[in-house]
Amino acid sequence: MQILYVNVYRVMPLQVGEVPTFDSTVFLSPHFPVLCGVLNYAVRESCGGNLSADGWLTSPGYPHFYEGNVDCLWDVTAPAGNVVALSVMDFDLYDVDSCWNSWLGLGYLQTSQREITMCHATDEGRTFVSASNFLRILFHTTTFETRRGFNVTWKTQDHKLGCIISCKNGQKCIDKISYSECNCSVGSIEQDCEIDISVCATNPCKNGGTCVDGVKNESCICRQGWTGEKCTDDVDECLSNPCNPHRAICTNTNGSYACICKEGYFGDGVTCNEFRLFPFGDEVGDDHIGTRQDDFTSIIFTPPFGIPFGSTMFYNLYFTDNGAIIFLKNGDACFPYPNPPSAGFQEDYHTATIAVFWDDADLSREVGDVFYQEYDYTGKTNHGQSSKDHAELRWKIEQQVHKNFSINFNATWILKVTWNEVPAVPAISNLHNTNTFQAVLTTDGRQTFCLIQFMEGKMLWRPESRDPNANHALIGYHSGSSTGLMMYNDQIIEEIDSRRYRPDKSNGRIVQNGSPTDMQAEGRWAFRLENHQASFKNPRQECWNWYSHDYSPWLQFWNSPCPCTWEQGLSDPRFVSGSTIHQFGFHEPNVPGTRWILQSQWSNWRGSGIRCYYNHWGSILTGRIERFLPTPWNQPFQWIWNSRTGWIRTFISNQREHWLMEQREKYYESDVHPHENCCLRSGNLEFCEYYVQRRPSDFCINYTPFIFTAVFGDPHLITLDGVSYTFNGLGDFIILHANTTTGALLKIHGRTQQAGPFQNLSATNFVTLAAKEGDGPTVEWRMSGDDSTIIFLDGHSFNVTDEQVPMNETLFWRPVPSAVMVSFPSGASINVTAEAAALQFTISLSSDFYNKTRGLLGVFNKHQKDDFVARNGTVIPFNGDKPPDEKTLYYDFGVSWEVTAEEAILESAGNKGRSASLYEPSFLNDVIDSASAAEKQMAQEICGNEPFCLFDTLTTNNTAFGLATFKANMNLEKTKRSQNAFPPNITGKSILQCAISEKVLITYETDEMDVDSANVTFTLNTTSTDINMTASGKLTWNPTSLEPVFAIVLANNGNATSQLALTLIVCGCKNNGTCDYDKRSSVEVGESNSFFLVASCDCTQGYTGLDCSKDLNPCENNPCFPGVNCIDIPAPSLDFKCGSCPDGLSGNGSKCFDFDECLHNPCEQRCDNIHGGYNCSCDAGYIVDPSNRSRCVDVDECENSQLCVENAVCTNLRGTYTCTCQEGFLGNGSISCKAPRETTINVPDVQLGSSATTPLAHTTSTVTEETTISVPDTTTQLSSSATTHLVPDTTTQMGSSATTHLVPPTSTATEETTISVPDTTTQLGPSAATHLVHTTSTATEETTVSVPDTTTQLGSSSATHLVLTTSTGTEETTIIVPDTTTQLGPSAATHLVHTTSTTTGNCNEKCQKKCTGIDLCQNGGTCSCDATCTITCSCGSSYKGSRCEMGVNTFPAVLRQDAPKVIFDMTVKFGSADLEKSKQETMV
Repeated sequence: MQILYVNVYRVMPLQVGEVPTFDSTVFLSPHFPVLCGVLNYAVRESCGGNLSADGWLTSPGYPHFYEGNVDCLWDVTAPAGNVVALSVMDFDLYDVDSCWNSWLGLGYLQTSQREITMCHATDEGRTFVSASNFLRILFHTTTFETRRGFNVTWKTQDHKLGCIISCKNGQKCIDKISYSECNCSVGSIEQDCEIDISVCATNPCKNGGTCVDGVKNESCICRQGWTGEKCTDDVDECLSNPCNPHRAICTNTNGSYACICKEGYFGDGVTCNEFRLFPFGDEVGDDHIGTRQDDFTSIIFTPPFGIPFGSTMFYNLYFTDNGAIIFLKNGDACFPYPNPPSAGFQEDYHTATIAVFWDDADLSREVGDVFYQEYDYTGKTNHGQSSKDHAELRWKIEQQVHKNFSINFNATWILKVTWNEVPAVPAISNLHNTNTFQAVLTTDGRQTFCLIQFMEGKMLWRPESRDPNANHALIGYHSGSSTGLMMYNDQIIEEIDSRRYRPDKSNGRIVQNGSPTDMQAEGRWAFRLENHQASFKNPRQECWNWYSHDYSPWLQFWNSPCPCTWEQGLSDPRFVSGSTIHQFGFHEPNVPGTRWILQSQWSNWRGSGIRCYYNHWGSILTGRIERFLPTPWNQPFQWIWNSRTGWIRTFISNQREHWLMEQREKYYESDVHPHENCCLRSGNLEFCEYYVQRRPSDFCINYTPFIFTAVFGDPHLITLDGVSYTFNGLGDFIILHANTTTGALLKIHGRTQQAGPFQNLSATNFVTLAAKEGDGPTVEWRMSGDDSTIIFLDGHSFNVTDEQVPMNETLFWRPVPSAVMVSFPSGASINVTAEAAALQFTISLSSDFYNKTRGLLGVFNKHQKDDFVARNGTVIPFNGDKPPDEKTLYYDFGVSWEVTAEEAILESAGNKGRSASLYEPSFLNDVIDSASAAEKQMAQEICGNEPFCLFDTLTTNNTAFGLATFKANMNLEKTKRSQNAFPPNITGKSILQCAISEKVLITYETDEMDVDSANVTFTLNTTSTDINMTASGKLTWNPTSLEPVFAIVLANNGNATSQLALTLIVCGCKNNGTCDYDKRSSVEVGESNSFFLVASCDCTQGYTGLDCSKDLNPCENNPCFPGVNCIDIPAPSLDFKCGSCPDGLSGNGSKCFDFDECLHNPCEQRCDNIHGGYNCSCDAGYIVDPSNRSRCVDVDECENSQLCVENAVCTNLRGTYTCTCQEGFLGNGSISCKAPRETTINVPDVQLGSSATTPLAHTTSTVTEETTISVPDTTTQLSSSATTHLVPDTTTQMGSSATTHLVPPTSTATEETTISVPDTTTQLGPSAATHLVHTTSTATEETTVSVPDTTTQLGSSSATHLVLTTSTGTEETTIIVPDTTTQLGPSAATHLVHTTSTTTGNCNEKCQKKCTGIDLCQNGGTCSCDATCTITCSCGSSYKGSRCEMGVNTFPAVLRQDAPKVIFDMTVKFGSADLEKSKQETMV
């Protein structure tokens, strides 16, 4: 007894007595344990284990895909003396030849060594035998890819040497050592050769070929497109050029071929039309119009920069359903314009129009559509600028423009409009005669082009069905204005209607300036539409281009704000007069209303600065930051020392003018031209806003005046915080030491000497001044005479003129002849004058110097109490009201700031004059007390009570000296007042809008922070009486007309005047029109940035124009049929009235058309409507009945004896005919009929006498044929050399060479025929023959032939044939031959023959004969033969089809998807040996 040893790993828990169920077809979830096998009702969770007895084993998860990274090991142990025989039942692993990914291995030792490794599908069906009673099974997978896995069985049996498999049917077993196999002969299957099969069961015929079984061999009948012994060789049909020779590519495929139109063409590959249009439709994102009951206009398109047409810039346009693009002027109404001018465009035509293919279309019948898409490549809108397809479209359009006009073109805006399958009026009669064409309108802002493409074969309107007086289709354009007129009528309008309406078949034109040249290509036109000077630039486009590329967000930084008034700017050393640049050939941007201009004296480190504009009142209009601020005084030059004249500035040779020209160009490009394009020439406030965004405006907000201080007279000083005092020191003193924002030290030192002609007075005055900033040059002013100065630069004399001269970023110039002003890089400036033998100087500093100063001018921090700080840091007490006495200031403060040698910048520092040791200063109180009454009276007459003037007059006894002090002090006070005189800040609306005859009331105020707000007076600067203002700021506007009005609000607080320029928007809509203030029809610019605009009007029904005052006259639309009078019905009606249609036409006067008789089906087969009637025609195979022109009669094509080939019979059918081969011939009766060939295949397992044969032959080459032939059991007992034949229903007694035929003729489509042949007994003499011949040639014919039991006794050499011949696609035939018992004599043969004919030889001669026979090509078509001897007809323009039998509006038949298929199903049984074959094929 055999014992089963089982090791169970991780057995799933079961209840006592429970038997688990298992279905090998159930797939477990990956979340459940993997099922590796079933053995004695135990289920393992993991793979591997010990096995014994007989059983089966599967891979984990079988038949589901196994998992990756699995390694399993099973040990099978049989009883001693036995072996293990393992058979592979199912095997599907993923691997390559190396078997390294997944494999199943067998070993005979308890090691990892494998004797057998399997990984291929060919391993399925193999049997292996172990060398002992032990067999190890190993399974390995990786994660690379998984498959279904394996299923193996094993059994244990007694050990024996040699084969262990019992091979049946006499076949031999071969011992392979580790396994055994049966060497089955052809015709047997299974491992033990148990079943004898047909050779055809292995499907030796490939690619749908039909196998005919023999004895250990077969023959293949190949499908069309295949050849070779096994039907493995593809037929290259492309060698016969079946496709369009120029526009298509033939691609040979397995068993067939494909004709594919080349890129740029469309069709079936045999007919390929050029696809001239750019991609359109929903798939490319186009919008579309859809079905409309009336003529329509599209939305209004607004190119971002306008579009030039002629010499006019248009900003609005639309298209119509009638193939026209219309350009709008202000106030124009939108009309669909259904009818083009009958004579084309004339000079006085008033509407700017592009006639793409302008004629009356009709989209009311859900046929046809108009697709459109707008593309903006400027970045100003979001129309199609990011898509890759859009970029490709742009490139293609630019290439076409370049090709046509030989210019480089960069499109910024494109409108693509496609009229797709658009019918003519009336659509109901033209649903199949539609037009497809496209227009692409594009501009770069300066140039405009229109590209027109007509789809080849898709311009199908039928002018012959219309009134000849209405065929006015127009291609061309008119710019709509006599100024710069652009007009063109294409010459196609002079052609006859059949050519005029087929532009896809005509060479197009390239038109420029109204002059056409031949396009040298069909169906394409190109227009260039603008007419202006070559120097023309589109201001809006120029503005946008500049705006898009000039992004400088830092401009608003590092620039000082504009002074609020002109006077503030005059004393601000950071600014100079803006007119200074004029002397260098520059001109600044123009701002209307400007009286004065200031600009930054120096550009900042980025090269920018600010320009300030002031009105007639000195108030700021606006400030504009300039990206490139011109400072032409900072020219490239070099300094040359001359011993006689000192330093001489010399411009670098040949560079000055070139440098100035470069500076001017840079300035104009960066700032001047953008302002002109955006604000002055664009006519649109939106673009001026673009300029302001890039060049921010400034209105003196946050402006901080410079701090001014002065030193004058005997010397009198005013600290930076405004405290006045007198210091009569003698020597060199530190007037100011200050640290700049860059860390440089600004030094200002002064030298005094005793006053008086002999320098012997107790008073002093400054005679020398020196200044130096950082590492810059030392500038020194020295007295020269009593009222002039000499300038020294680093100790050398330096000539200064009224022209500003830079030197190491230090600027020198003479504002007046007696003064020399120097401005330093930090912005600090010193203005020095000489008068009465003394230097007087004014020093100005910006707020950047807060808390950074020391010296005689004190600490700059706006706190006067700490102004007097000695060098040692001691603060002289000061209560902020009255300064300390002069003696304290002199001894404790002033002399502490005497210059030391280490810090000196003055030459001969420390020289106090020859009487310095004897000098004793005088003080104001002492001088006044000691003066006589007469001296006091004289001084008071000059000075009044001004203490500094009195002091200087009395100490020097020189009234001129005292007067100079008085003037200097007054000028300083004036400068301070102007610096602190800020204009009021006006608050209130700057944009006002009002309708005519209405009133607007606005109150304006000033900022509450204005200390003088209570004293503000308002005025209004205007020339109109429609608008006025009170002194308290109340404004009233009551517009009475659309005449431009400009107004500026002025506010004066006694110190300065401010202004607010108004933007006035007036609405003059009449007849209940609605004002649209957001849309403006016109813009006027006045002074000081004031604007006047006219609002657009949304007019009520029946009115149009800028102010809706014009009656909307629909007759301007030409809405009536050509030649029909139009009468406008006055507003508010939108209606119009058309006269009656011309005689012979139907309609309402607006749409007139020929009555379409074909709508009432007057013809039996085909009807073509024509103007004034209709024509009837017939399908192929019919002609018009001469006795009744609306009917069709069949054509008997068989009257032409040469229609069919030799050995063929012609059969006339309704509308066609058929050619079939005569009896005994095979093939296509229209091509070739030949005697059949027989292929004999020996069928095994037949008990015959000597030399007997039983042939079964089946040859076929028919497309889409499926045939079923059933031959039941047949038992043949033959004597020597006997032949067995399948014989139909005949009883014949014949002599030698007798023949019996049964031929059922059939030729009608969809005919079903049944032929029954009852039992027949035939006794024949030698060489007799019996035939059953069945010939069919009609599609979809179903025929059944039944042959019951037949017993035939034949003599020697007799033959019986069953012949089935077919030559027509989709034929279904069934022939059933029941049991037949045949007793034959020697040499008998049994045949089953199925043959079909093929074309051979040269057929051209016969083909040509057909063409010369009857009229094969109808309706005037021309007959010809191609290279394959196929008849083709070349049809006229109105017909199509293989015989020109169809009108162009007739759709060809479409192959039915449910067409019947022919099925071949054969079962043959000979004796006890079965030959079974069941096969179904779908033949292509």
